[in-house]
Amino acid sequence: MRHWKVLSRFILFILSAVIVLLSSALPNSLLASQAASPLAQVRIKTETVIGQQDFFRVGKSHKGRWWFIDPDGKPFLYRGVTSVNFGYPDPYVPVVEDKYGQDPAAFREATFERLRSWNFNALGAWTPPQLWDQGMPYTVILNFVKAAPDSELRVDDRKLKLPDVFDPKWIEGIDAKAKEIVAPVASSKLLVGYFTDNEL
Repeated sequence: MRHWKVLSRFILFILSAVIVLLSSALPNSLLASQAASPLAQVRIKTETVIGQQDFFRVGKSHKGRWWFIDPDGKPFLYRGVTSVNFGYPDPYVPVVEDKYGQDPAAFREATFERLRSWNFNALGAWTPPQLWDQGMPYTVILNFVKAAPDSELRVDDRKLKLPDVFDPKWIEGIDAKAKEIVAPVASSKLLVGYFTDNEL
Protein backbone atom coordinates (compact mmCIF):
# COMPACT_ATOMS: atom_id res chain seq x y z
CA MET A 1 0.00 0.00 0.00
CA ARG A 2 2.78 2.38 0.95
CA HIS A 3 4.51 1.52 -2.33
CA TRP A 4 1.47 2.69 -4.33
CA LYS A 5 1.25 5.92 -2.31
CA VAL A 6 4.89 6.71 -3.07
CA LEU A 7 4.40 5.84 -6.72
CA SER A 8 1.23 7.93 -7.03
CA ARG A 9 2.96 10.91 -5.41
CA PHE A 10 5.89 10.50 -7.79
CA ILE A 11 3.55 10.39 -10.80
CA LEU A 12 1.68 13.43 -9.50
CA PHE A 13 4.99 15.27 -9.09
CA ILE A 14 6.05 14.40 -12.64
CA LEU A 15 2.70 15.50 -14.07
CA SER A 16 2.87 18.78 -12.13
CA ALA A 17 6.38 19.42 -13.41
CA VAL A 18 5.29 18.72 -16.99
CA ILE A 19 2.32 21.09 -16.64
CA VAL A 20 4.56 23.84 -15.23
CA LEU A 21 7.08 23.37 -18.04
CA LEU A 22 4.39 23.40 -20.71
CA SER A 23 2.66 26.44 -19.26
CA SER A 24 5.93 28.39 -19.12
CA ALA A 25 6.91 27.39 -22.66
CA LEU A 26 3.48 27.96 -24.21
CA PRO A 27 3.43 31.77 -24.09
CA ASN A 28 6.84 31.94 -25.77
CA SER A 29 5.77 29.62 -28.55
CA LEU A 30 2.56 31.56 -29.00
CA LEU A 31 4.45 34.83 -29.13
CA ALA A 32 6.87 33.38 -31.66
CA SER A 33 4.06 32.13 -33.87
CA GLN A 34 2.19 35.43 -33.59
CA ALA A 35 5.35 37.36 -34.44
CA ALA A 36 6.08 35.16 -37.43
CA SER A 37 2.57 34.70 -38.79
CA PRO A 38 1.91 38.19 -40.23
CA LEU A 39 5.02 38.08 -42.41
CA ALA A 40 4.37 34.47 -43.36
CA GLN A 41 0.96 35.50 -44.68
CA VAL A 42 2.29 38.33 -46.88
CA ARG A 43 2.17 37.51 -50.59
CA ILE A 44 4.08 39.86 -52.88
CA LYS A 45 2.89 40.50 -56.42
CA THR A 46 5.93 39.64 -58.51
CA GLU A 47 5.06 42.22 -61.16
CA THR A 48 5.37 45.01 -58.56
CA VAL A 49 8.87 44.11 -57.33
CA ILE A 50 11.46 46.85 -57.80
CA GLY A 51 15.17 46.22 -57.37
CA GLN A 52 17.86 43.70 -58.13
CA GLN A 53 17.51 40.07 -57.09
CA ASP A 54 19.63 38.94 -54.11
CA PHE A 55 19.56 42.48 -52.67
CA PHE A 56 16.96 44.29 -50.58
CA ARG A 57 14.04 45.28 -52.80
CA VAL A 58 10.47 46.53 -52.46
CA GLY A 59 7.21 45.06 -53.68
CA LYS A 60 3.48 45.41 -53.20
CA SER A 61 1.44 42.72 -51.48
CA HIS A 62 -1.90 41.41 -52.70
CA LYS A 63 -3.48 43.66 -50.07
CA GLY A 64 -1.93 46.72 -51.68
CA ARG A 65 0.79 47.45 -49.10
CA TRP A 66 4.42 48.03 -50.01
CA TRP A 67 6.99 45.82 -48.27
CA PHE A 68 10.72 45.47 -48.11
CA ILE A 69 11.88 42.17 -49.56
CA ASP A 70 15.07 40.69 -48.12
CA PRO A 71 17.83 39.10 -50.25
CA ASP A 72 16.19 35.68 -49.73
CA GLY A 73 12.98 36.95 -51.31
CA LYS A 74 10.98 37.14 -48.07
CA PRO A 75 8.93 40.12 -46.82
CA PHE A 76 10.96 42.15 -44.34
CA LEU A 77 9.63 44.46 -41.63
CA TYR A 78 12.47 46.89 -40.91
CA ARG A 79 12.98 47.42 -37.16
CA GLY A 80 16.24 49.35 -36.88
CA VAL A 81 18.00 51.30 -34.15
CA THR A 82 19.88 54.47 -35.05
CA SER A 83 23.33 55.45 -33.82
CA VAL A 84 24.60 52.01 -32.84
CA ASN A 85 28.10 53.24 -32.21
CA PHE A 86 31.21 52.18 -30.32
CA GLY A 87 32.51 55.69 -29.73
CA TYR A 88 29.61 58.14 -29.74
CA PRO A 89 28.05 60.05 -28.04
CA ASP A 90 30.78 61.22 -25.66
CA PRO A 91 29.10 60.40 -22.30
CA TYR A 92 28.60 56.87 -23.58
CA VAL A 93 32.25 56.25 -24.50
CA PRO A 94 33.69 55.63 -20.99
CA VAL A 95 30.96 53.10 -20.23
CA VAL A 96 31.59 51.20 -23.46
CA GLU A 97 35.36 51.26 -23.02
CA ASP A 98 35.05 50.10 -19.43
CA LYS A 99 32.95 47.13 -20.51
CA TYR A 100 34.57 46.19 -23.84
CA GLY A 101 37.99 47.83 -23.68
CA GLN A 102 39.29 48.74 -27.12
CA ASP A 103 37.65 45.74 -28.77
CA PRO A 104 34.98 46.82 -31.28
CA ALA A 105 34.34 43.17 -32.19
CA ALA A 106 33.28 42.34 -28.63
CA PHE A 107 31.03 45.40 -28.60
CA ARG A 108 29.52 44.43 -31.95
CA GLU A 109 28.79 40.83 -30.96
CA ALA A 110 27.23 41.78 -27.63
CA THR A 111 25.23 44.64 -29.13
CA PHE A 112 23.88 42.62 -32.06
CA GLU A 113 22.86 39.82 -29.69
CA ARG A 114 21.13 42.35 -27.42
CA LEU A 115 19.30 44.03 -30.30
CA ARG A 116 18.07 40.70 -31.65
CA SER A 117 16.89 39.64 -28.19
CA TRP A 118 14.78 42.83 -28.17
CA ASN A 119 13.35 41.90 -31.60
CA PHE A 120 15.26 44.54 -33.54
CA ASN A 121 16.56 43.30 -36.86
CA ALA A 122 18.53 46.18 -38.40
CA LEU A 123 20.91 49.08 -37.81
CA GLY A 124 19.63 52.57 -38.48
CA ALA A 125 21.23 55.77 -39.69
CA TRP A 126 24.35 57.13 -37.97
CA THR A 127 25.70 53.64 -37.43
CA PRO A 128 29.37 53.74 -38.51
CA PRO A 129 30.79 51.76 -41.45
CA GLN A 130 32.69 49.48 -39.05
CA LEU A 131 29.37 47.81 -38.21
CA TRP A 132 28.08 47.52 -41.78
CA ASP A 133 28.10 44.10 -43.43
CA GLN A 134 28.68 42.34 -40.14
CA GLY A 135 25.58 40.15 -40.16
CA MET A 136 22.76 42.66 -39.64
CA PRO A 137 20.87 44.71 -42.27
CA TYR A 138 21.63 48.43 -42.12
CA THR A 139 20.82 51.84 -43.58
CA VAL A 140 23.16 54.70 -44.46
CA ILE A 141 22.76 58.44 -43.85
CA LEU A 142 23.99 60.72 -46.65
CA ASN A 143 23.67 64.19 -45.04
CA PHE A 144 23.27 66.10 -48.28
CA VAL A 145 22.46 69.26 -46.35
CA LYS A 146 26.18 69.60 -45.53
CA ALA A 147 27.44 68.61 -48.96
CA ALA A 148 28.36 72.15 -50.03
CA PRO A 149 28.74 74.59 -47.11
CA ASP A 150 29.54 77.46 -49.48
CA SER A 151 26.06 77.24 -50.95
CA GLU A 152 24.15 77.60 -47.67
CA LEU A 153 21.50 80.29 -47.59
CA ARG A 154 22.16 83.56 -45.80
CA VAL A 155 19.74 86.00 -44.18
CA ASP A 156 21.12 89.32 -42.92
CA ASP A 157 24.67 87.94 -43.14
CA ARG A 158 23.70 84.97 -41.00
CA LYS A 159 24.30 81.56 -42.50
CA LEU A 160 21.28 79.28 -42.22
CA LYS A 161 21.52 75.52 -41.86
CA LEU A 162 19.79 75.07 -45.18
CA PRO A 163 21.42 74.66 -48.58
CA ASP A 164 20.57 76.71 -51.59
CA VAL A 165 19.18 73.80 -53.58
CA PHE A 166 19.32 75.83 -56.80
CA ASP A 167 23.03 76.57 -56.44
CA PRO A 168 25.12 74.46 -58.88
CA LYS A 169 27.73 74.09 -56.11
CA TRP A 170 25.21 72.23 -53.98
CA ILE A 171 24.21 69.94 -56.84
CA GLU A 172 27.88 69.18 -57.51
CA GLY A 173 28.43 68.65 -53.79
CA ILE A 174 25.64 66.13 -53.32
CA ASP A 175 26.70 64.26 -56.44
CA ALA A 176 30.26 63.95 -55.13
CA LYS A 177 29.08 62.97 -51.64
CA ALA A 178 26.71 60.33 -53.00
CA LYS A 179 29.48 58.75 -55.08
CA GLU A 180 31.84 58.80 -52.10
CA ILE A 181 29.39 57.02 -49.78
CA VAL A 182 27.43 54.83 -52.17
CA ALA A 183 30.27 53.30 -54.19
CA PRO A 184 31.83 51.26 -51.32
CA VAL A 185 28.49 49.64 -50.41
CA ALA A 186 27.09 49.16 -53.91
CA SER A 187 27.52 45.39 -53.73
CA SER A 188 26.36 45.01 -50.12
CA LYS A 189 23.59 42.44 -49.72
CA LEU A 190 22.71 43.77 -46.26
CA LEU A 191 22.16 47.39 -47.29
CA VAL A 192 18.46 48.20 -46.96
CA GLY A 193 18.69 51.77 -48.28
CA TYR A 194 19.63 55.38 -47.60
CA PHE A 195 18.40 58.34 -45.61
CA THR A 196 19.19 61.60 -47.38
CA ASP A 197 18.99 63.91 -44.36
CA ASN A 198 17.34 64.42 -41.01
CA GLU A 199 14.91 67.12 -39.86
CA LEU A 200 15.58 69.54 -42.70
